[in-house]
Amino acid sequence: MANTPPRIVAGGQILPFRFLSPDSSADHQGLQATANGEIFGVSGEGTKYAPLSDLVTTNPHAEAGDPVDLRGDGEEGMVEAGAAFSAGVRLKADAIGRAVAVATTGTIAQNYGGRSQQAATAAGELVRISVETGTVRPAIV
Repeated sequence: MANTPPRIVAGGQILPFRFLSPDSSADHQGLQATANGEIFGVSGEGTKYAPLSDLVTTNPHAEAGDPVDLRGDGEEGMVEAGAAFSAGVRLKADAIGRAVAVATTGTIAQNYGGRSQQAATAAGELVRISVETGTVRPAIV
């Protein structure tokens, strides 16, 4: 029997290659993740509109009510980096759903959405990750 991919609907604008968080306002609805928010997957690469050179607005992957192409736990996907990080590190969301390395010190729980398979040298780069979600506390003093 084939696996059916999880289906969610966008609760707002979601850009391609961003971490996704659950939307508590409705079942089966997701939002672009915010800084260190809970993560359940990564949005796909497709965009809602054709990539026109004179497009003056952001070209989202999905807008409120649209289906979302979701990469979930155990899958590989691409994510946009929000800062430089090394290969093999756990990644969490920045304020706009891009990937940044989790904190390795401190007592604040870190909600991660994947592990980098390659390094990012700057924000805006697309990097391959293994999607794995969870929470870790780096150090409780």
